[in-house]
Amino acid sequence: TRSKLIYSLALGSYNKGFDKSEGQNAWLSRDTEAIKGKSDDPLASFTFTVSGYYDLFTMLERCNSREWFREYPKEMRTLIMSGEADPVGNYGKGTREVYRKLMVAGASDLEIKLYPEARHELFNETNREEIFLDMKKWLDGVAL
Repeated sequence: TRSKLIYSLALGSYNKGFDKSEGQNAWLSRDTEAIKGKSDDPLASFTFTVSGYYDLFTMLERCNSREWFREYPKEMRTLIMSGEADPVGNYGKGTREVYRKLMVAGASDLEIKLYPEARHELFNETNREEIFLDMKKWLDGVAL
């Protein structure tokens, strides 16, 4: 079953901080063509089922628990990337909090990269070339 109410509760507020003329998916990216493509594609603009939202919320609860941070592999090389205009990451605040909690938990090889004005889907952003280059540098072992 798909529920408009659960969709609204889960994602409905994400678009509030953006210009209405950009459409209902403006929170995803500043690239209007990428947004338009998603809105026009039924495979990219579907609504989760109630079960899908249950799984998503269960995963979010687990990966935000103290236990998850405590059990995170301390030596695993990790890059946290986000847009500073991403409402899912609370406009950078939530992303910085995850970074801080991993540091407190003892993560030893951790980097964070926040992109000013970038929104939720970094790979569909207007500065995606910079983002891909940063990711390649990180994968090649170069500090950002």
